[in-house]
Amino acid sequence: MIVFRAASLLGLTCISSLLAAEGAVTKLSILVTGSQGKPVPEVGLVVKSLAKPLPSARNARREWAFRTDEVGYVGIPVGLPEGAAHLDLRAGRIAVHENIRLSGPEQCVQVTLTENKGKLGPCDPTLLASVMNYEDQVARRIQREAIDRLSTTPSSLPITLRRTGTVGLAPTLTITNNSSFSWRISFSGPVTYSISLAPHGSETITLAPGTYYISGQTDSNTVIPFPPASYTFPQDVTGTFTITVP
Repeated sequence: MIVFRAASLLGLTCISSLLAAEGAVTKLSILVTGSQGKPVPEVGLVVKSLAKPLPSARNARREWAFRTDEVGYVGIPVGLPEGAAHLDLRAGRIAVHENIRLSGPEQCVQVTLTENKGKLGPCDPTLLASVMNYEDQVARRIQREAIDRLSTTPSSLPITLRRTGTVGLAPTLTITNNSSFSWRISFSGPVTYSISLAPHGSETITLAPGTYYISGQTDSNTVIPFPPASYTFPQDVTGTFTITVP
């Protein structure tokens, strides 16, 4: 098995990695509820980091605007430097303008809305566990729908995908060469892969999730190589790709 370890190309992930390498950062989440603990969806909020920027992130984004989801939850997609941050929130006639102090690897702030004001405090553990269970179910549903769409999307490549049943796994692809010729298969996408297959050989690779242009070259002058074709590999799938020369 050939396993490629590729650095993420996502900007937010790169920023978080830089911050973590130089100083402590906090992954902030916010939960907005009513006075009885009922989630409040579609609340607009803005989070701004007030901490001194780290040297490698002086030009990094420092302010984020969000709306809470169906369960009143927002997860900031990038770690913020430990220290002061400012939260602006508006829900109808209620406005919240508060500074918060970030510390530790993860922190959840609960904003409880009453008739005319909002109160900040740590998230209720039981309520947060329920919310995170819902978020996990939504992530699984979105993943299943993406895979189902792929299974019904025509492709010029004989690739078959199936779900692994485990969340958070990188996609894998087993390539089998059923021909009597050697092949070089190239993947161009979030990262670049190239593998060589001997006649009747097989290799399994681990991919970074994303869309790739896949092409193949053979050592035979009598076989026409297949042109580049695109294919998308989401997380939590395993696939097979069989090369057959009539």
